[in-house]
Amino acid sequence: MARSDVDELTVFKELIKEMVGAWAKHNEREISIDEELLYEQASIAKNLYDIFSNEGDRDAIVILEAPPGAGKTEVLLATFFAQWKLGKRFAPRMYIVSPTHSLLSQMASRVKVHVDNILKLNGGKYVGEDHGEVSEPTFLYKALITLTTVDSYSYGYLAKRVPTWPIAGGAETGRYSLPAGLQTLSLTVFDEAHLIQDEVFLGPRVIAKIAVDIAAAGGLVVFSSATLPDSMIQLLNDEAQRRGLSIKSFKMGGKKRRVNVRVINKELEANEIACEDRTLVVVNTIPKAIELSRNLDNKCKGFDILTLHSLMTRADRENVVRKLDQCEKRNCRVILVGTQSVEVGIDYSFKKLYTELAPIDALIQRFGRVGRFTNIGEALVYNPEGPYPYIDKVVDNTRSILSKFGSAFTLDLSNIASLKNLVNQVYDESIVDEIASKGNELYIETLDYLTNLHLLARPPEKTVYLRPSSYINLYILSKDEIVKAGNEVKVRADVLGESHIKYSIPEILELNEYKLKRLSQLVEYARSNGCEAYTISWRQGDYISLRLIDTEETKNREAEIVGILRKFGALVIVCDDPNNIYERGRGLRIKEIGLRIKEIESSMASTQPSRKRGGRKSRRGR
Repeated sequence: MARSDVDELTVFKELIKEMVGAWAKHNEREISIDEELLYEQASIAKNLYDIFSNEGDRDAIVILEAPPGAGKTEVLLATFFAQWKLGKRFAPRMYIVSPTHSLLSQMASRVKVHVDNILKLNGGKYVGEDHGEVSEPTFLYKALITLTTVDSYSYGYLAKRVPTWPIAGGAETGRYSLPAGLQTLSLTVFDEAHLIQDEVFLGPRVIAKIAVDIAAAGGLVVFSSATLPDSMIQLLNDEAQRRGLSIKSFKMGGKKRRVNVRVINKELEANEIACEDRTLVVVNTIPKAIELSRNLDNKCKGFDILTLHSLMTRADRENVVRKLDQCEKRNCRVILVGTQSVEVGIDYSFKKLYTELAPIDALIQRFGRVGRFTNIGEALVYNPEGPYPYIDKVVDNTRSILSKFGSAFTLDLSNIASLKNLVNQVYDESIVDEIASKGNELYIETLDYLTNLHLLARPPEKTVYLRPSSYINLYILSKDEIVKAGNEVKVRADVLGESHIKYSIPEILELNEYKLKRLSQLVEYARSNGCEAYTISWRQGDYISLRLIDTEETKNREAEIVGILRKFGALVIVCDDPNNIYERGRGLRIKEIGLRIKEIESSMASTQPSRKRGGRKSRRGR
C-alpha cells in the first residue's frame, strides 16, 4: 500500500472513531473501539471514496452487505465526510433513504451528532427529514443530508412530489425536474434495502429502474443491507447492464455476535413474556401489538411499556424514540412492543426478544436488535396468528428452514454468508417469479409511465405505482388545536404534522375495497363520538386550511365520503376528546373502530389478487 493510501486510510479510521465516540458520548455509553473492525470499516470507506471521486469508476451501482450492527451508517457517512478532509469532491448532497418512515427521526438525531462533530456545522440546520407529509413538504432540497422514505425519494424523481402553482386558465405548472436534478448530483444510500420488498415484488423492480437511471445520469447510488436476496441483486445487475453500468459489491464483517434462538410451538401471549428490563416484543399485526402492550402494562408494574407501529402519530413515534434514548442513558426498566416498524433504526441495547414467526429476512433483522453491545442475545420465536401481512408461502418456507435447526440453536449474526444463504433458501427463483407475476399489471403501467416521463416537461397523466398500495394521510386533532374564523377552519402546519399517520390503501381489489370501507367506518365512528371530519384544502403560510366533509348530504353516503378522501388524499379527525378515537402512546383504537385484521386474512386466503380498476391518479405529497 502506497504512503498516500496509508495516510488516507488513517483519515477514514479517525473519522469513524470520532463518530463512534461522539455517539457513545451522546448516549452516555462507554466508548469501545474494535481495532480489527475499524480497519475493515475504514478500508471499505476508502474504497467507496476512491470509486466516487474517480470519474472513470463512477459508472457503477454499489452494494454494501454487512450484518446488523456492523456500523454501515458510519462507513457511508465517513465516505461522504471525507470530501471535506481530503479535498476531492464528488457529491454536494447526501440522501439516506429508509424503507419505513417510523424511525427516521432517530436516525436523523444520529446523523446530526456526526455533522456537529465532524463538519463543525449545526446538525439541526444541515440535516433534514422528508417524510412526504403534506403539512411540511420539502421536496428533497432542504438540507446537506436528507433522511427520507423510499416513497418520498421515488415520487420526487417521478415528478409526483414537486413545487407546483396555478397558472392562467386553471392549469398547473411546477418544478417537475427539480428533485431529479438534485438526485443526479448527490450520493444516495438505500438503507436496509431488503425491506423494499412487497407482496408482489413491485417495489424492487421499480426502485431498480429508478436507481439505475439516476446512476446513469451521474448520481452515486449505494444499496446497503444485511440480507439482500440474490434475486434483488440479479435484478439490479440486469438493469445496470441495460444502461451500461456495473455492480460493485463489498462485504463487511462485524463484531462476533450470537443469538441463542428457541422456537416455541404456540402463539405468543402476555403470560409468556417475563417482566425483564431491555425486552423487545415484535409481532406481525398492529391489533396484537396493542393487545400485548395493554396486557403487559397491567402485568409488569414499574416498567415502561412502550409501543411502536405504523398507526401511531408522528409525535407518539418520536416520543418512543426519545424515551429509549433517555433509558439508554439512565438505564430505566423498559419493554418495547412493536411491529415491523422496530426492525430497523433502533439504537438500543435489548437483551431479550420475543417474536412471532415472520419471513427469514425480517427475523434476522429482529434478531439483530438484541445483544448489540454485549455481543450475545436471546430470542424466542412463536407461532403467528396467521400469515398476514406476509405471503403465506414465504412464512412456510421460513418455518421449514428453522425446523432444520431444531427447537434451539445459535445463530452467528456476524457471518454474512450464512445469513445470505438462509435468505436465498426462502426467496428462491420459483417463489420470486410467483410473487412477481401477481404484480405484473401494475409494473407494466409503471413502465408505461417511465417511458413517457421526460426532462423539463409535465409528468404523464397516468398512474404510477411504486408498491401495490397508495396511502391517505390521516390526522387526529383535538378541537382546541384548530382555529375557526367564520366559515374558515385552519390548523398550524407543525401541529398537523405532529398528528400525522400514514394509512395504506392496497391496489389489490378485495383489500382495496375493505380498507376503504375501514376509512368510511372511521368517519362514521368519529361522528358518533361527536367528532368532525375534514380534508385538507390549501396552505396559507404557517397554517393549513381544512374543508368539512361530514355534512348532511354526505352523512350516510359511504361512496361519496371515500371519493372525497381519494381526491384530496387526507382525512383530518377533530374531536373534543381524541382519546375516543386514538389512544395516546398506543395508536388508533382499532378494535373499537371495527378494523378487524382477520377479515383481511380471510379475504386474502379466499380470493386471487386482482387490481382495482379505475383508481385515482397519484397525488403523493400534494
